[in-house]
Amino acid sequence: MSDAQRRGLRSLLQVGLVQALIQLYNAFAAVDLTAEQVSAITMVATPILAFAQNWLEDSTSFPALLKAPASPGANPIPDPDAPPQQ
Repeated sequence: MSDAQRRGLRSLLQVGLVQALIQLYNAFAAVDLTAEQVSAITMVATPILAFAQNWLEDSTSFPALLKAPASPGANPIPDPDAPPQQ
């Protein structure tokens, strides 16, 4: 699976989780959220969830879900654990 496919699937899972939490809220709330409120919550909560997931994966032992290794990019940072190239 390519990096773009992994990122797309990861984003869909994050949006899906936010939508599931909204639906769970609506199941028990006295008044359902409007479509505008659901959109606003999704637009705010999804980037917060993505940031939290990335932070947990990078700063703790939280397992990375569908995360590809960093690409070399234009200015690669050497990996200190990589074996020396000959």
